[in-house]
Amino acid sequence: MTVPIYTIKGSTGNHLVSIDSEGNLVMEGSLTEAASAAQLDPTSGNEFMIRDSAADEIFRSDSSGNMYIKGSLYERVGADLDAVTVQSLRVKDSTGDTVALVNSQSFTNSGIEPTWPYTVPAGSVILPGRAFVGADPDRDSSQGV
Repeated sequence: MTVPIYTIKGSTGNHLVSIDSEGNLVMEGSLTEAASAAQLDPTSGNEFMIRDSAADEIFRSDSSGNMYIKGSLYERVGADLDAVTVQSLRVKDSTGDTVALVNSQSFTNSGIEPTWPYTVPAGSVILPGRAFVGADPDRDSSQGV
């Protein structure tokens, strides 16, 4: 892993979530995909939230480094993330290339979602690299393994 270019820290400055220039994501806690509205609702003042244009929560990282996403986690994506045109939070490297993306709208892309009808759900985290989750950094369920 390279040095993080985007970091979410806790109230005491501790590492919770980071993304490096190769599109690798490291989180301290656990990951919940297809999170319910209740799981996405803020529970304290020490959380990082992403909302869509309707102000609905699509991403939440809590003070323990747990990450809740409305959509799915996509790793080792070879598609050009700069070509994704839906509204998204983007993390870019020093050359301006998107190295991580959280989309706020569903879209179709067979280069990201390999299963027909190729719909990438809103609130997905899309990475060209890997996600390293808590105490299980090399989990078998990682896409592309």
